[in-house]
Amino acid sequence: MRLIKFATLLLACSVPSLSFGAGQWSGCQTVTGVTNYLGFNTTNPSISVALSPGIPGCVSDAPGGVSFALQQLAPGSTVDALKTFLAQLLTAQASGTRVMVFYDPATSCSAQIVSVGGYSGQCF
Repeated sequence: MRLIKFATLLLACSVPSLSFGAGQWSGCQTVTGVTNYLGFNTTNPSISVALSPGIPGCVSDAPGGVSFALQQLAPGSTVDALKTFLAQLLTAQASGTRVMVFYDPATSCSAQIVSVGGYSGQCF
């Protein structure tokens, strides 16, 4: 039963949405820091994530990092989507599980999807 719960959680966290436009997947990354700006900027709340080895050319609070900002998510997204990203990223950081992020280098590396363990499990 415990294995089924873990598998279900893992699947829910790792299934990416393919409805986003331009962007690309990062390689496997380790979450080394998470900064929560949800209460700081109420116009465009965001979360900044420090990653290792990092994404070349991206800088969000740290070299190689990305940000998840409400205005960069799919239309109709709410702050609840950011809270979900926050939970996933903190869980990945605490457990040491590597992630992949779908980001757009044209928008200062704004991320739209996080896949714990990789979208095909390649980060385990």
